[in-house]
Amino acid sequence: MGIFWESKSFKGHTDMVEPWYQTEFSVDKITDAIVQKWIDASPNDELHLPAPNLFIPTDLAIKEVQQANYPFLLRKTSFSRLWYKPDNLFLTPKAFIKIDFSCPESRHSPDAEVLTDIFTPYDAQVAGLRYKISQSDFGFQLTVFGYNHKMKLLLDAIIEKVAQFEVKLERFSVIKESMVKEYENFKFRQPYQQAMYYSALILEDNSWPWNEKLEALVHLEAEELSKFSHLLLSRTFFECYAAGNIGPSEAETLVIDIEKILFHSPKHMCKPLFSSQFLTNRIVKLQTARSHFYPVQCLNQDNENSALLFYVQVIYMPFYS
Repeated sequence: MGIFWESKSFKGHTDMVEPWYQTEFSVDKITDAIVQKWIDASPNDELHLPAPNLFIPTDLAIKEVQQANYPFLLRKTSFSRLWYKPDNLFLTPKAFIKIDFSCPESRHSPDAEVLTDIFTPYDAQVAGLRYKISQSDFGFQLTVFGYNHKMKLLLDAIIEKVAQFEVKLERFSVIKESMVKEYENFKFRQPYQQAMYYSALILEDNSWPWNEKLEALVHLEAEELSKFSHLLLSRTFFECYAAGNIGPSEAETLVIDIEKILFHSPKHMCKPLFSSQFLTNRIVKLQTARSHFYPVQCLNQDNENSALLFYVQVIYMPFYS
C-alpha cells in the first residue's frame, strides 16, 4: 500500500529533497502498531462502493429510422416546437439534443441579465453523456449529447432540477466571485473585442453596459436569485432540436414529458408566451447613405494596440414590377 500525504504542516519536518523542483519530502515505513490498529478498527459506513450509475448505457443498437437529409418540424404546440433529424450517415448509438428556452424576463434589465447568467453556468459529464446549460440571447439553452440509451433519463432529471431550482449558498458565492472577476477583467480584453462590444451596445436591443451589470452583480444576494428563478420560468417557450440515433416517437416523448414537467405539473406554474412575446433580435436601422463615427478610448491604457470596426448594414428590399 502506498499513501501520499500532502500538507503545509510538514514544513521543517522533512529530511529529503527531490532533484528536479527541489520539493522537500520524507519517506516513512508504516509501523506494525498502526497496521494492527487498522486491523482492529470497526467498519466505517462512510467507506462503501458508489451507488449504481443509472446512466450507463446497456443498449447500443442502431435504430432503423426514415431517411431525412434535413431537419424537419415534427411537432408544434403553444408550448414548444420540435425539429428532428435522424442519423442516416454515421450510424453510432449516440444522439444530440439542444433546447432553447425563450424567457422574456431574462434580459429586460442589467439585473435580470446578471441573474440569468448566474442561473445557467452548468457543464457536466456522466457515463458517456454530457450536458451544458448556458445563457442565450432570449433566455437559456440546454444541450445534451452522448449515448442515446439513457439520455431521456438524464434529460428528465435536469428539467426537474431546473423546475425546482434551489440556490445553494456556497455554489452561489463561487459563481458570483468568478463573474465579478470576469466583469472586472473586461477592461483588459483586446481592442477588437471592445470594439465589437461597443458596436453591439449601440445597435442591439436589450444590450446593457458591462459596468452596470457589474454594479448589479456586486450587490446581488442569494435570495434575489431564488425569487428570480420562479419569475424567469413564469412564461416560457422552448424549441427543441433532436438528432442522431433516436426515433421520431422517442423525440416527441422527450418534448411531451418536458411540457408535463414545466406546464402541466401542479408544482410548476409555467405559462406559454403571449403572441407579442415571440420577438426576434431587434437592431437599430441606420439611415440610408449616412455614415456614423463612434470613437472610444481603449479601457486598458497600458495596451498600445488599437482596432477599427467597419460596420456595413445591407437591407434587402423586394422589387415588384
